[in-house]
Amino acid sequence: MIQVQSVRQVNLEPQSFTNGAIATLLVDTLAGGGDQYQYATFFINLGRTNTATNVPSVLKLQSSDTTVAATFTDVSGGSFTTGFTTGQTAGGDNLLLGVNTAIGKRYLQLLISPTTTQLVAATCVLSRPQASPWTTAMYNVSAPPIFLTQA
Repeated sequence: MIQVQSVRQVNLEPQSFTNGAIATLLVDTLAGGGDQYQYATFFINLGRTNTATNVPSVLKLQSSDTTVAATFTDVSGGSFTTGFTTGQTAGGDNLLLGVNTAIGKRYLQLLISPTTTQLVAATCVLSRPQASPWTTAMYNVSAPPIFLTQA
């Protein structure tokens, strides 16, 4: 039986970014009770560009134990600008990036910098907390919530 899993979502709302501007999505991987979510899945949407060669000059993932910008360092293997080409100019691109956060630092930061004015949006879905963050205090009840599963 698969138990109900808790997930949390963090969004970078769709915005237009100009050449050299940096879109940033900061994610705290800490779940309730001090436990850390084990997985982060980033869904990245890059709006249509005028040519297929207009790829972001920066598309990378960084991590840190604090939210101070100077403390973030690039995640090994977390830079995606080399070898990246846009799939099409008619509809933009959707990218998916999966990260195992169980061995990393508390904060993740996704950085995207387009080479031309471009619409950028991103969502991070955190899943599989080390322990379930559901608590009786969240529901103001004296017993934990009951989840029904089909056998």
